[in-house]
Amino acid sequence: MRHGPLYSQVQSFELKLCLVDQGARANIGGSVSIVRDIIRKEGAVQGLYRGLTPNIIGNSISWGLYYMYYGNIKDLIRTYRPDGNLTNMDNFLAAGAAGLYFEVRSKGTIV
Repeated sequence: MRHGPLYSQVQSFELKLCLVDQGARANIGGSVSIVRDIIRKEGAVQGLYRGLTPNIIGNSISWGLYYMYYGNIKDLIRTYRPDGNLTNMDNFLAAGAAGLYFEVRSKGTIV
């Protein structure tokens, strides 16, 4: 018997529900025990904040580049406005274009 795409979507959804339900039952208290193990083995501050510095550095660079692109795109749009003032839509489009440009420049693809 041949089933359509709706049938396969329903079957897939049922399978995902079963897997999520089994995973939820298996991990009750898992997060708490992981935090306790980290604190016991590595210490509270060193263990829980490990990786914070590279994260802050990476995010600072990313947001700095984004705002640089955003400012440059706003300046470009401003040259096409006779009065030099930007509208809300101009700011919105500049923000979207900066995000898109940053995504393509940093990762090379749009997902």
